[in-house]
Amino acid sequence: MGFLPAPLGLLALSGELQRIEGSSVKIIDMEGENVTLDETVKETIEFHPDLVGITLHAAPVHNNAGYIARKIKEMKPDTVLVAGGHHATFLPKEILRNGFDISVLGEGGETIYEIGNAVKDGGDFSRINGVVYKKEEEMEGNNQTFYG
Repeated sequence: MGFLPAPLGLLALSGELQRIEGSSVKIIDMEGENVTLDETVKETIEFHPDLVGITLHAAPVHNNAGYIARKIKEMKPDTVLVAGGHHATFLPKEILRNGFDISVLGEGGETIYEIGNAVKDGGDFSRINGVVYKKEEEMEGNNQTFYG
């Protein structure tokens, strides 16, 4: 049996979202919980999220993340889908073409907090630094990213 560390990055991002009044957060650690793609989609939909964040650390998993994103959009179209991690940082437009609404560039702690507040307040992402996002089928963004 191997050792899987706690998903500290996800826990930190969760903490940022929990700063938003009225928010509730659920973490699904696919690797740690050994769940399938479809089980992940089902568990996510059952939580009734307004916002779903998926971390992509390497290029090969972006197909899995895109599958999850597209399935969630099919079942709950108003959900804002956010991608973070290395792949999202380096190929943000590809991420958006694969079903996501927002790609976070670089460090995501403060950014996810701002995205969460924007979702709560109606979805204006134009003032958030370090994101590329869909706006009426176009891609826009502010590439000024803070690396802390």
